[in-house]
Amino acid sequence: KVADAMMDKVVHAFDPLIVLAQALAYPVAMVMLIGGALYIMVGSKEAGFKMIQRAGIGYILVQVMPLVMDLLVEVGKAI
Repeated sequence: KVADAMMDKVVHAFDPLIVLAQALAYPVAMVMLIGGALYIMVGSKEAGFKMIQRAGIGYILVQVMPLVMDLLVEVGKAI
């Protein structure tokens, strides 16, 4: 079908941006982890652990979201 071919082109057109976001997630998460550790060192434990937690969750979500979106696209095709 033409619609399926067009949808594949549109979906894969954003692959470079997705790869870029995934590649940038590691250094950004690392900076946040270090920042959280520094907060803990200066006595602000709650803020430090909150920052570390959010950095970890954010990194995992950035890495997993393309898989989730691929799954949703496949489910959409099956309907």
